[in-house]
Amino acid sequence: MATNILGEKRRTMCSNVLHQRAILAKSNTHCLSLPPSTFTYGIKSIKKEGVPDALCWIRDGNNEQSGVEGEMVDDFIALNCESVKAGVTTCREITHFRATHEILRPSIIIRRSKSDVPEIDPDMVHGIANREPTPMPELLAHKYQAEWIQEQLAKETEQNQLFKKRKAGSRGFSVGETKTSLLRSCHKPQKKESFWKLRQFSEKATGGLDTFRSERSHKLAFEAHRTDKISRLGKLGQGIFRTGECA
Repeated sequence: MATNILGEKRRTMCSNVLHQRAILAKSNTHCLSLPPSTFTYGIKSIKKEGVPDALCWIRDGNNEQSGVEGEMVDDFIALNCESVKAGVTTCREITHFRATHEILRPSIIIRRSKSDVPEIDPDMVHGIANREPTPMPELLAHKYQAEWIQEQLAKETEQNQLFKKRKAGSRGFSVGETKTSLLRSCHKPQKKESFWKLRQFSEKATGGLDTFRSERSHKLAFEAHRTDKISRLGKLGQGIFRTGECA
């Protein structure tokens, strides 16, 4: 308790945390009473017979039979489950069902203590099973990649079908198409861009006069022009002959 305080010292000061001072080499009590010095802290250890008890595998059945010999009470959880199976819905029907049916359970629930040894199968093998070896031929053949691609494609098709069903309508029937929906779904084919031409040149132009006697004379004239235009001036080789120039 704090000292150098004016006034009368009262017992209530010992219960005020603000008046408490820290004691050297001891923890603060926060104005709480501690047990006497003879008190032993910790958990009480369970006394056993020692080695004979450790080597003995025979379990004592007194604890197991203690709960069975107790008073039997109604099991309301099982009664409620059976009433639901029987189709009981109202409170009056449930009360009548409980009065006409009887399901009992022991009043004391058997609980296993930490000292009891659980029953273990002697053929049990402890540990973790070894992992199967990696199949190298399947890895080299990219089998897992192909399976993953197929799974992704199947998932995508399933999502598309679900989207189409949702789009058709949540009530399970398809909605009739309107002119607006048809115009949105159908697109007109785009025309290829072409330069504007005069009407007389858009069609195949044909010569107005045919001065050649035959088709053979027409071909011979053009072949002679093809060989003769090399020595003439002009882009089409129809000018005068070249003079004093190197061909």
